Amino acid sequence: MITVLVVDDDFRVARIHSAFVDRIDGFRTIGVANTGQEAIRLAVALVPDLILLDLYLPDVFGLDVLNRMRVAGVEGDAIVISAANESETVERAVKLGVVNYLLKPFTADDLRQRLTDYQANRKARHPKTLTDQAAVDQLWGRGESGRPEVLPKGLSPETAELIVQALAAAEGELRRRTNERLLRSGVTMLDPTNTFIDTTVVVGRDVTIFPGALLQGDTVIGDRTEVGPDTRLIDCRVGDDCVIESTTGRQSVVGAGAHVGPYAVLMPGSEIPGDLVTGPFYNSAGDG
Repeated sequence: MITVLVVDDDFRVARIHSAFVDRIDGFRTIGVANTGQEAIRLAVALVPDLILLDLYLPDVFGLDVLNRMRVAGVEGDAIVISAANESETVERAVKLGVVNYLLKPFTADDLRQRLTDYQANRKARHPKTLTDQAAVDQLWGRGESGRPEVLPKGLSPETAELIVQALAAAEGELRRRTNERLLRSGVTMLDPTNTFIDTTVVVGRDVTIFPGALLQGDTVIGDRTEVGPDTRLIDCRVGDDCVIESTTGRQSVVGAGAHVGPYAVLMPGSEIPGDLVTGPFYNSAGDG
């Protein structure tokens, strides 16, 4: 049995994650924490095999929590579940030994796959003593065919890095301007730096957008609707007075007054009737 400590600042999300973990054979939640300090205390006391770790905690950043756990002697593995998609954050997570990194928003199947992959990999752990250099290379992820990627002729690594940095800066500036335009129009964003909206998206009046929202393509959001946290909508039409919570949707229509999520999946062609409350882990593929 793999014991799990769930860490998330939102007690409702933590409760959903905990219940989901307990539904997977071979896993059992032994603790839930909503702050960094509480997570460290429970990790030391309970010694979990696995920590499901959110990064945006109210008191301590999640990776700092993990670092303090290591200092305190906690050896349990960690899977990060977060909307934090900055490359520096992901790289730091890798350096701290995080075994997987799941970006919000995600589906129930995404989380199940990460957990079952972890379960399988845990059974196939390397022996304490490695017999030869080949075994050491395998542990470091260097197979016999592992060779550095070859850049196109005439393009140096330095130039390639400058191009990547310039594109990232341009994308960031475009996102900032889009968010500023929407804020001036009366849209409420709880965290504009963690809100991603394409220039083609139409957002109605008095809309509230929570951190981690990703709105793309020809998505239209109706008046007085709440979107997020950690929601991704692509080419979707959402009516007035809706609540879309931690949901992934593509080419779907949501009727006025509907409450979708948390952790719902709207498949292409889905139509959610007005005023419907889907509940958690709803998947439109199971309809009809």
